[in-house]
Amino acid sequence: MNAETFFGKKIAQKLEDGDPEFAHIKKYKVMEHKILTNIEGTDVKLLAYLDTYSPTARCFGEYKTGRMNDKEKHFWNQKTVEKHEQLDWYSMLIQESEGTVKDGCWLAHIETERRNLRYNGTTFRITHLALTGNVYYYYRKIEQWERDLIKEKIIKAIKEIQKDYGQFRKDNQGTLPEARKASPRKEAGGEGVF
Repeated sequence: MNAETFFGKKIAQKLEDGDPEFAHIKKYKVMEHKILTNIEGTDVKLLAYLDTYSPTARCFGEYKTGRMNDKEKHFWNQKTVEKHEQLDWYSMLIQESEGTVKDGCWLAHIETERRNLRYNGTTFRITHLALTGNVYYYYRKIEQWERDLIKEKIIKAIKEIQKDYGQFRKDNQGTLPEARKASPRKEAGGEGVF
């Protein structure tokens, strides 16, 4: 885990906890909404956690932290949000589990920056990540064909993994250690314990 990922997780926790420092950032009623569902036609359970979710409206938002690159450009912009398949995935999972989903969603880019560490008026050459106070919202409409496409990709991946695993088991038949049954062993006092 790099510093940016660790910092992003700290921010996510503060958002989830309702930290007043983040009261200005848009959110829905439920934070870290868990979805555990099957895709129609498979026996595989899929798990996702939505950053923020409205169960009544069946819509969601996603939070991302990040800083400008060396060219003073953000990674997150309308174009990257339009291509970000995590949003398609979440939308498809809501539809699979709830039966319906709102087409619109948003991604909030919470801007960070590297700052020099200051202590008692002295600036050190040690940098740390900090929030700039800027939050950029990007709205996206996810069409039914996009949910269908991500569903097809997931089903294809599931089938490929199942096929590969079946072939692996076949190729290694007799060489894989079998799960050992728990059996009592005798202790000094003669009693069987697990």
